[in-house]
Amino acid sequence: MSRIGMLLLMVSPLSLAAGDPQQPLPKPLIDTARADTLRLIAEIERLQEDMVAHPVAPKDRGLYKLTESTLSALGRFDGLLRKDTNQPALLKHFDNVDRQVHDLVAAVRKAAPDNPVPQRTADRIDRVNEELFFTLAGGAPQRAGEVTARQAHGFTAAARDLEQTARFALDKTGTDHLVLIDNAATLAAAAERFEKSLENKGDLAQRRADFAAVNKAWARVVHNLGLLAPADNAHLLRSAARVDRLHEHLYRLLEIKGKRPSLSVQS
Repeated sequence: MSRIGMLLLMVSPLSLAAGDPQQPLPKPLIDTARADTLRLIAEIERLQEDMVAHPVAPKDRGLYKLTESTLSALGRFDGLLRKDTNQPALLKHFDNVDRQVHDLVAAVRKAAPDNPVPQRTADRIDRVNEELFFTLAGGAPQRAGEVTARQAHGFTAAARDLEQTARFALDKTGTDHLVLIDNAATLAAAAERFEKSLENKGDLAQRRADFAAVNKAWARVVHNLGLLAPADNAHLLRSAARVDRLHEHLYRLLEIKGKRPSLSVQS
């Protein structure tokens, strides 16, 4: 199996949590949440290493202290995940972690707006935090609106990353490449419009209708990506795999029927 094929298997999302919310979360979800938490800890530790090696604000240790307090909160949360804890209790504790992570990301963006190294680390921290939130809250009815909005925001960012990667990685001599770049731009624009549409007070049927343009654009991109040689486009296809995962999340959150256009890469 190709590296990309293995990646697609690894990122296949679990089913949304369901059942009695007062019962402990199923072990597969707990295992995924713990893996997300450990990844989040690793990314913040990487940020610390970057800060020490290349200080962005030598006279201001507030940002470093914020990383320490966030890591402590994540350590306590990981301990909670080791116990038989139900979804409402986990979400209550996660909300505190979530606020600290958002504060940390915002502080990094403010402290070093022109430094690409901490900015990319902040992107990764934000991305893993969103994955952890989806793992915990994806099946919570009372969080449905928030989950959808946050997944839509992540989808827009992922689509923009895919477009940027396609423009950089693909040569412009082939018609297939030009079509893919154009369709990736169309997808990103459709994702932005859908995210914006969530500000309106539409029902689920309206949400599905608003998502139709995203679905159509993604289907075209999937077709274009299927024409690429995986060995020559590994990074581009990894970027596409993230878009595919988030598209799948939204597809289920919106309860869309029928077969979903999904990324499939030949070895």
